[in-house]
Amino acid sequence: MSEYEDYLVERLRRALQEEAELIQPAGDGLQRIRARTRARARFTWFTPLVIASATAAVAGVAVGGVMTAVEQREDTGSTAAQAPPQSASPGSPSASPRPGGATPAAPGPAAPHPTAPQPQPVHPGAPITVPVYYVGEAPPAGPRLYREFRRVPEYRGPITTAVRAMLSERPLDPDYRSYWPPGTRVRSVTRVGDTVTVDLSREAAGLGSAQAEISLQQLAYTVSAAARSAHLQIRLLVDGLPARMSGLGSADTVKRADPNQVQAAVWITSPQEGDTVGRTVRLEGVANTFEANVRIQVLAGDRVVTDTYTTATAGTGAFGIWAKEIELPPGTYVVKAFEESAEDGSDLWPDTKRITVR
Repeated sequence: MSEYEDYLVERLRRALQEEAELIQPAGDGLQRIRARTRARARFTWFTPLVIASATAAVAGVAVGGVMTAVEQREDTGSTAAQAPPQSASPGSPSASPRPGGATPAAPGPAAPHPTAPQPQPVHPGAPITVPVYYVGEAPPAGPRLYREFRRVPEYRGPITTAVRAMLSERPLDPDYRSYWPPGTRVRSVTRVGDTVTVDLSREAAGLGSAQAEISLQQLAYTVSAAARSAHLQIRLLVDGLPARMSGLGSADTVKRADPNQVQAAVWITSPQEGDTVGRTVRLEGVANTFEANVRIQVLAGDRVVTDTYTTATAGTGAFGIWAKEIELPPGTYVVKAFEESAEDGSDLWPDTKRITVR
């Protein structure tokens, strides 16, 4: 199993264990079953069979309640580890909590089916770092994808956490943005094999058709990066219905497109916008340029402090990574990476980051 599947298995195991511990049958349950059985039975030989059947039914309801609670938690995003069980007042067996926090009703005829548990409140976990893609202008091509790493509270695994951050976290770099309508939320994220189903709230239907294609790729790249798999297909739902019914694309699923078609050809991955670094600054990034050449400038206001070059590990049709170490005195700078046009010397694919050197 993958790291993400191991994560889900562990969450399910803990949820089952803690929900099972919450089930506490009333102390006089068996006596009441026996009393009803004796009152209705016509033959004494039939009584043990009724008692056994009733006891099995009670056990079935208990197990079913646990499984229903786990499914509900998957739908709502809460987990047993995140939502501690409620405590009953001492000496009050009838106040014992049930799955979902429901309190049993007064003694009476048994209900034919268990009541669905109520959703538990969601408590995000400890912060984790997830990759998030945003959209930025990349002359001369127009809108392209750039990536930031964001440290945000964990929410039901890396994929859900990354998608939530994509929708709710403002990009660090002011040159980046997201076209998803404000208020768009993650309703659920599930994975079966290589298919990830992402269900977004109805606000997602407000995404304009002109921005839909790059925004769907933003989602696909964010999901696949968080899952560490470039071969996933994403099934997008809006308020539980196929996204195409809301005007988002014409297919049921979306996959990562060729990076040459949707990613910027040059971008800086480290430092990130707003970082504070030491005097020896290690610059890192990604590029797909002619002969893998990347030009780097460091500016203090309008003054060029450093003007240098580096070479990526691949280029001319393939993405590679690049790195360059430079020395800078304390101050605030703008680092700029780009491809220099062989035709007229203009800046192609410029990406900038504002940093502080301490």
